[in-house]
Amino acid sequence: MPKLFAIDLDGTLFYPKKRISLVSKQNIAFLKYAIAKGHHVVFVTSRNRFFVEKVLKQINLDLDFVCRNGCMVVQQHQVILDQSMTSKDVESVTNYIKSRHRRFMFSIDTSNESNLVFTSNYVWYLDIIYRLYYLFQGRYREAYKKDNAYFMNQVHGDAVIQRLLIYFGISKHGKRLALEESKKLKKKFPHLEIAWINGLIEVAALGTNKANALKVLIDKKGINPKDVIVVGDSGNDIPMFKAFAQSYCMEHAHPEVKKHAKFFIKRVYQLKEIIE
Repeated sequence: MPKLFAIDLDGTLFYPKKRISLVSKQNIAFLKYAIAKGHHVVFVTSRNRFFVEKVLKQINLDLDFVCRNGCMVVQQHQVILDQSMTSKDVESVTNYIKSRHRRFMFSIDTSNESNLVFTSNYVWYLDIIYRLYYLFQGRYREAYKKDNAYFMNQVHGDAVIQRLLIYFGISKHGKRLALEESKKLKKKFPHLEIAWINGLIEVAALGTNKANALKVLIDKKGINPKDVIVVGDSGNDIPMFKAFAQSYCMEHAHPEVKKHAKFFIKRVYQLKEIIE
């Protein structure tokens, strides 16, 4: 029976990082091997549509995918799901974070913008850090725009906002703080979807997650959920681990993530053993 492999990108297919080739040769070989054997492969990522399409072009594959953590599903180059949240909810969450932290940084993805950034006056230096960080990301780099006034215009205007990101940093302290705040946000805003990803938190409309978006895609494809194999490494992969019986987590993932998966792998290409 054909399987469907639903694979996360950052920390999963992109592990270890290959700043020039994007994906390791072994992982690319596995993807092509699985497809040649009659199985399905889809990407399920927090990245935006344009980045995923760039990856597919780079590795010379034509795949369906879930992006922006379940906000959007693309099948055969057509958008079949496009979800958004209300401006009121974005404002409520950002005001809550502002009331609790002197230093804060947000970004939103809209139908027209990706990574539109807002920072507090106390973290003016983040623009420099951002530039340096993205400079060393190679092909993993995504465009961003830091403009506080434009950010607020989008929130208070008629922009279609797909998700909100709240950044706490990539240090151990930042990751721990993000985890703690994600738990508080879930209690404060039970009507929203809150996902923790290491040093940041994703906020979207309730039900907007990788699992539900993947269910839409497999339903369109006529795939039985029992034949779906999900692979990830972050907090936003937990809904998939819970929803599908065949769940694989990367061994380097945080213990809070690993406890929700049934199996563990060091590299994606190790999944080849399942179909041999």
